Amino acid sequence: MPLESMLAVAAANYQDLDDLRAAQFVRGSESGGQRLVDCYHDRIRENVIAGLSTTRARLLYGALAAALKADTRADPELVSRCLEGAGEAEEAARYAAIAADEALGTMAFEHAAACYRKAIALGAQSATARLTLYTQLGVALENAGRGQEAADAYQQAALLCEGEQRVDLRRRAAEQLLATGHVAAGTELLERVCAELGLSLPATTAGAFVSLLWTRSLLRLRSFDRSLPELANTGAHAAVARGARAGSSTGATGQRLETARSIVTGLIGYLPVHAASVASRYLLLALDSGDLSHRVRGLGFNAYVHTLIAPASARATTLLAHMNSLASRDGRPELVGFAALMNGAVAYHRNQFRDARGQLRDAISNLRAGAAVEWELDCAHIYDQMSAYGCGDYADLARTTPALAEEARRRGRVWAYTMLSGFAGTPAWLTPDDPDGYRAQIEEAKLQWRSSEKPLWPDYVLLMGETMLAIYAGDPKTAFELLATHHEVYSRSQLTRGSGIGSSGYAFHRSRAAAATLRSGAAASSPSLRRAAIAMLEESLATLRAHGIDRSLGMARAIEAALALERGDREAGRDALSRAVEHFDAGDTVILAASARFRLGEHTGGERGDALIRRAEAELRAQSVQNIEAMVELHCPGCRV
Repeated sequence: MPLESMLAVAAANYQDLDDLRAAQFVRGSESGGQRLVDCYHDRIRENVIAGLSTTRARLLYGALAAALKADTRADPELVSRCLEGAGEAEEAARYAAIAADEALGTMAFEHAAACYRKAIALGAQSATARLTLYTQLGVALENAGRGQEAADAYQQAALLCEGEQRVDLRRRAAEQLLATGHVAAGTELLERVCAELGLSLPATTAGAFVSLLWTRSLLRLRSFDRSLPELANTGAHAAVARGARAGSSTGATGQRLETARSIVTGLIGYLPVHAASVASRYLLLALDSGDLSHRVRGLGFNAYVHTLIAPASARATTLLAHMNSLASRDGRPELVGFAALMNGAVAYHRNQFRDARGQLRDAISNLRAGAAVEWELDCAHIYDQMSAYGCGDYADLARTTPALAEEARRRGRVWAYTMLSGFAGTPAWLTPDDPDGYRAQIEEAKLQWRSSEKPLWPDYVLLMGETMLAIYAGDPKTAFELLATHHEVYSRSQLTRGSGIGSSGYAFHRSRAAAATLRSGAAASSPSLRRAAIAMLEESLATLRAHGIDRSLGMARAIEAALALERGDREAGRDALSRAVEHFDAGDTVILAASARFRLGEHTGGERGDALIRRAEAELRAQSVQNIEAMVELHCPGCRV
């Protein structure tokens, strides 16, 4: 409480204050150039209040509120509390909203949400006031990463308005539902929004492919160099305060752009082909609108989906060049960060893992200075994790992944939590040799994630995480059976078909499980299991070879080694392992290279073999690997001596 205000209301002087201080009833402090006074202990305040009648307490609260309102430096939240105590609920709600707006402007999102909720609870009288409060509550909760609660707030606000505003609020709610793992509800709400705006959302994968091919053909006829108007840099704080992205379009065009963007960000982590088909239409809309912010995102999204399907796409390189030029021209951290995110994701799709990590670190740094970028930050952390997994930065994963996953779980970001808990997160627990910890992590993630009839990315990453855990724990047969059981569904899924990273990744996991099983005791005693493992290996080998990059070719050679060793041809096995090491080294995949080198050393023997083993052990120890044998078998399966 400001000292001067308290003295005025109490009709007291400084001597009275000194006496109270000496008796340890009150204590002083200073904040923002103001001298403050407060009760020495909460019990003192509670006892004083208990001794006041309701009427007397209201009179004192009213006097304090009046004194504080006269002070332009007074904390509006404190004014609100005093007004509430005086029984002036509507005025208290107004000051709580002022406090919330101030907190939102300084990016104190949790505090802003608490103040907006207080204003709502105090009972704003007009529908317009309630609409504003619920909308801003949604903005605060969204930026605080509380997607489920933000969706509820936006839907409450949508009940209080009509027209474009209602459509936009429902779009925001759908976006948050998808981020928190409510895929069916979020998609259904997006479909309603699309219907109102004259947009279409593909109902099937086949329909999405047709739409994608058509819109891509239209894009090839368009120029990306159309001039743009000079846009004022409104800044992140202004964007947060109005609950929008800085520089975004308004009106019907703006609604369609924002909805298309929401579809892409909402579905790309679940149904990538559906998202890709809308991404092309999004870019067409952005090119027509002349909106720089949406054009940057449209270019980035299309580069992303091009390389998801065809990693070497030259078209993606062109798209990225235009995106980078525009983002650099604009300079806002949220757009610069988005551009770095797309560059990093494309580098990952192309198996350029260390380049990806550099871009993604830049993305995270810039995005943290921006606003309304929760999806972008989630993606940046996930892609950085997958890139670290790809190049073998396991010590870094062990340091960072558990905290990132827990933060995502705490914020209700179910998609991010599940993805961070999937196969790329395994090193966080297996590097320190904690398979039980990872088993518990998977089980918790499965409780959070609502699995669907058709597999989505979260289903996939968790399943692959389970198979890796089983191989590491010495139970490859369980890994093999898990993949065999789900193969019919996954073989038809858009997640694993085509020539992109999805198909090669799926082949990588299947070949790992099959090779480990082939040379296990279970296969030795079961001819049918042995035949099934060999069939899975041969099918996966064709995909790995066709992909043509060092990481896939290295695993193909490692699988050839396992097959040769199973036949008893140790010379062919050594030769295949040697070639695997060459590919893994060329691809800068540290753990894969060290594991293949370790097995090559075992099969080579002598001084040269010992040197290979020592080098491999040093590389694995440098990444804090505790159980070398289990980690080697996971990454170079079926090649034990």
